[in-house]
Amino acid sequence: MDNTGESYSLPCEGCQPTQALPTGWSELVSAVESLTEVFFTLDRHWHFTYVNAETEEYLGRSRAELLGKCIWDECPQLRGTAYETQARVAVEQSSPCAFELYDPARKRWKELHILPSASGVAVTCVDTSERKLRQDAERDNSLRFQVVARATSCPSSRSAGNGMLLVPVPPGASMTPM
Repeated sequence: MDNTGESYSLPCEGCQPTQALPTGWSELVSAVESLTEVFFTLDRHWHFTYVNAETEEYLGRSRAELLGKCIWDECPQLRGTAYETQARVAVEQSSPCAFELYDPARKRWKELHILPSASGVAVTCVDTSERKLRQDAERDNSLRFQVVARATSCPSSRSAGNGMLLVPVPPGASMTPM
């Protein structure tokens, strides 16, 4: 719906809009379709109003199957999750939010952005698994460095005679090979 109260159907593959799109919307639709991240919009009643190609692939469902349907009915696995809680709070407070969650079905981390508007909500979902792996590796390396730094200044560490340093590890700490 635009600011004049007119509603428009955004085109999906193989279908035509119900009326001509306002000037500039074709470029907008083209830009959203080129996103390599999940992007969809929902109306105030949680019904899908737009689904980009990446969302179709992610959900394994076509636009035709999703448009006009309630997200909570079509994706029941989202009920009771952080996603539902955050989405409802964002809409109730008309306040954008961003958060990260783990998708156990896909074993991937996702960063979600929920952007409420007068007509509903826009959602983007970005896979952040690679970034999380890098952060975890950096944290692990930092912890290893701290243990080695403490050990080399620790009077109870000693040389094994073969170039290895024997380091006492505090109880509860774990050391993985570097």
